[in-house]
Amino acid sequence: MFGFLQNASDWVADTVSQLGLEETLQSVGLNAAEVGHAAVYLGIGVAAGFMTRKYFRILVVGLLIAFLCVKWMEFKGFLVVDWSTFNQFVGLDSVTDAHIQNMFSALIDWGRHHLMLAGSLLSGLYIGFKIG
Repeated sequence: MFGFLQNASDWVADTVSQLGLEETLQSVGLNAAEVGHAAVYLGIGVAAGFMTRKYFRILVVGLLIAFLCVKWMEFKGFLVVDWSTFNQFVGLDSVTDAHIQNMFSALIDWGRHHLMLAGSLLSGLYIGFKIG
């Protein structure tokens, strides 16, 4: 984990210890570290959901305008774009349906193996999206 994420997770674990919730957590099969990680994922989800709700439209419009300007300049002859080289540069030249399916399967497998973290992240995204 990144340093600041580990610090946040450790802070949650210390708070759980100070509140004396360790026995309660152990009765449901959890420990303070797992709760700390879930809290960090929840926080990341809230931040991502909030930012998505507030700034996604601006980002999409900005990228669309930039793309349309490039296409217009290419159409008028001010600019020559080698799209195959561009696709190779951004890594889209070798992407197939199998690659996309593998990435989706890996994401689903991660969610199945880390159900509490995935649930925390998705809950945080929902909360952040509603707040934003």
